[in-house]
This record gives sequence, C-alpha cells and structure tokens, in this order.
Amino acid sequence: MYKLSKFSTITKFLLIIIFSPLVYSNPICDRALKVGWDDWPPYQIKSEGDPKGIDPDILQEISKIIGCKVIFEEIPWKRQLEMLKQGLIDIVPQANITKEREKYAIFSIKYLLYESRLWLNTTNLSQPKNLQSFLDSNELLGITRGYSYGKNTDEIINNPKYTNKIKSGTYTKQIIGMLAEGRLDGILGNRFTVGYIAKKESLHKKIRATGIVVQSDPVYFMFSKKSISMPVLNSFNKAILELDKKQIIKRIANSYTGEN
Repeated sequence: MYKLSKFSTITKFLLIIIFSPLVYSNPICDRALKVGWDDWPPYQIKSEGDPKGIDPDILQEISKIIGCKVIFEEIPWKRQLEMLKQGLIDIVPQANITKEREKYAIFSIKYLLYESRLWLNTTNLSQPKNLQSFLDSNELLGITRGYSYGKNTDEIINNPKYTNKIKSGTYTKQIIGMLAEGRLDGILGNRFTVGYIAKKESLHKKIRATGIVVQSDPVYFMFSKKSISMPVLNSFNKAILELDKKQIIKRIANSYTGEN
C-alpha cells in the first residue's frame, strides 16, 4: 500500500509538472523584442507610454499569441534601418522588400496592404472607371506634394495633358479639407491615412473612397538577421494568419479610420 501510495504521489507530481503552464510557455523568446517606430498616424501614433496605432496594436496581439514581450523604441526611419542591420533593434513594421534589405533582414508574411485610392466628395455620385477617365472628365484632382503614388500613377499625374487638372497640397490634411469643402473634385490618398485624418477632423461623412486603387503594395514586418531566429519568424507568421482569419487585423485598422 505504501509503495502504491508513493507511486501515486510521484505520478501526480509529474502530471502537474507536465501540464503546468510553465512547461507549455513559449520557449522561443529569451528576452523582449525591440520594435522601432516613428510617429506616423494612423500606423504609429505617439501617446503616453507605448505608442498606439495600427502597427503597435497588431504587434501587441501577436505578442499575446506567441508569448514574446515587445518593447517600443521611438527612432527615425533611416536610423531604424541602420539599427536593424546592426541587430540593435529586432523588428521594423511597415516595410517593403528590397534586395538591399534582404542582405540584413528577414521578412514576415504580408500583414497589410499599403493602398492608395481615389477619394470623392460624398455628394459626387459619379463612378469613374479609372483615374484617367476621371481626369478626362475635367475634374480637379488633389495630390500631396512630393508624394509618390507608384510608377504608373505618377506617370499619369505628371503628364502635361493634365497639368491644369492637378492641384498639389503641402499636407494630406489640407487636400482632405479642400475635398470636403468642394474645392477639389477628388484626391489621391492612402486608405488608412485619409480615413484616419478625415475621422479625426470630423470630415469622414463628407468624403468617400472609390473602388479605384492607384497604388497597392504589400507590407511586412522586417526582422534583423543578427538577432531573430527562424522559430521566432515562423511563430510571427502563424500569429498573423490567425489574426487575419479572425479579422482582428481588419478590426484594428478600421478602429482608426471609421470604416466598417
């Protein structure tokens, strides 16, 4: 009886250890992961404590899934790239893939699209087929000065044929206001940036995004080759798929833009 009781006690002890949360806690991160960010609403927004915004919110959700803590360091964009190259930070959000970056970084799967569209005033019920047909109908288009909307779109708006139909604004906020006031017939702008600014300025009911996409590029989380292992990357990718399947990424983005 004593031996059986002793065996039973040992068995129970082993079962507690085996099924305890400590054993099943994620072993892939032995430290907090450093994330570079810079103020860029609505993707990354300065606030008290950790930054807010689409990217930090997504990263916090990933952190919960994979069990790796993330800490945020505010760093200018170009310095982020240099620090990532040296392994001084681990993650940079909102990155696209280039041959140069592939020398020092590995990338997650796509988690968002950086997408720019044609926006109209809500009183304008027209349905232009594309950007060229919009401009050909003598509409006045607003763009943000110095911004690139992709090679094909840049070629259209830089065509001398449309010189008198293009109005450049210094800031995106400026051309959003002009569109809402009816001083422009349309503007080009990033889906989330325009949506965020319009919501913040209470103009989101006065402008609308059309289905005309003028720029669409996938964006990724970029990881330092010097500090991040493939198991960490694989866990990130699985978490992104899970968040996407549950439409959590979509809900996060929409919470900043007022979209449904």
